[in-house]
Amino acid sequence: MKNLITTIILGLILTLSASAFANQEAWEGVDVAVIEKTAEEHGRGAVQTPFNSIEGDMLLFAFLLGGALGGFTAGYYYRKLTERPS
Repeated sequence: MKNLITTIILGLILTLSASAFANQEAWEGVDVAVIEKTAEEHGRGAVQTPFNSIEGDMLLFAFLLGGALGGFTAGYYYRKLTERPS
C-alpha cells in the first residue's frame, strides 16, 4: 500500500512538472521578466560581459572549477583559523 501511494505521488509530480515545462515560451526568467524590462524603461541596454563567449556546458564547467577551487581554498584556510595555538 505504501509503495502504491509513493508511486502515484511520484507519477503525479512527474506528470505535472513535465506539463509545466512543456511550454517554455510562457516561462520567462527573472532576467527577462524583471531586470531587462526595468533596464529598458530607464534607457539602459544590455552590456557585454567576458562570459558571453562561453556557452552551454563549458560555462557550467568553468563555474564548477571556480567553485571547487574556492571551496578547497576556503576549507584549507578554515583549518588554519580554527586550530588552537600551542
